[in-house]
Amino acid sequence: MKKQLIKFLSGEKEISNNSLAFIESSRNAEIHYHYFVEIVYFVSGKGTHTIDNETYTIQSGDIFLINPFTPHSYTTISEDSKPVLVYNVIFYSDFLHASNNLFPERFIDSFHQELFKTPYNQDTGKTNYIKMHDSDRSFFTLLKILQDEYNNQRVGYLISLKNLLNLLLIKLYRQTVKHKKELTGKNKAILNDVIEYLKEHATENLLLKDIAKKYYFSVSYFNRLLKTHIGVTFNEFIQQERMLIAAKLLQDTDLTIDEICGKVGYSDIKFFYSLFLKNIGVSPAKYRIHIREEQSTLSSNNT
Repeated sequence: MKKQLIKFLSGEKEISNNSLAFIESSRNAEIHYHYFVEIVYFVSGKGTHTIDNETYTIQSGDIFLINPFTPHSYTTISEDSKPVLVYNVIFYSDFLHASNNLFPERFIDSFHQELFKTPYNQDTGKTNYIKMHDSDRSFFTLLKILQDEYNNQRVGYLISLKNLLNLLLIKLYRQTVKHKKELTGKNKAILNDVIEYLKEHATENLLLKDIAKKYYFSVSYFNRLLKTHIGVTFNEFIQQERMLIAAKLLQDTDLTIDEICGKVGYSDIKFFYSLFLKNIGVSPAKYRIHIREEQSTLSSNNT
């Protein structure tokens, strides 16, 4: 059986000046993945949307947030069905931040990290996308305003686009966490301290029992605390942080992949490759190629 070709889309033709693009279309989208973040809103029609080999039946009001390097496609149900009208908002994460010190393959500030890394509503535990339904059409209203700003480009439209996009993401975030049990102020502060410590020391030989003891938790309670409130276990969190560090090294240095494997705490290169593919979505070598091509494109566009 011939392996299906997955197209890579950089977004350079649609997105300019590190801004965003609003695209209204009524066409099928063949399987692809991309460097940018994408919001997909199905305005009308019926069809299917396949993401990471999971297929959903789609209808008017369905909305998806899709992380970079996540393969997906969508089609109408049958040849005689009406075309699916889709709004696509695509943007680089840099557009939302004043500084440029965040890894571009993920949102890393607090609620962006939770949006994409915590499987609030995914039974499969996948964290590369979020799916929900716009029952009150409030997302649609925001998208129409965003579309108007994007098309007319009145004075201050970039600020308006950024604010509207942040409002969309905040609404999505509120929807995903509305049934989530909140931590008390004291425990929340402790958990935040734990997370910062784990991030700072992620490449070291950290053991669950040692960290639990450091913060006066039992091992089982500590692991359950992490799973409940950040969506991953201790080992999964360390692995994710190491892969983000590896991605940054692939982007900013000329270290070999073997050298980077060692720097982030692994001696088994095959295991490192499998973790990188699982967390980032592409192999280390392919990631380095794509990220440097994208940097070169953005640099050319800004000169």
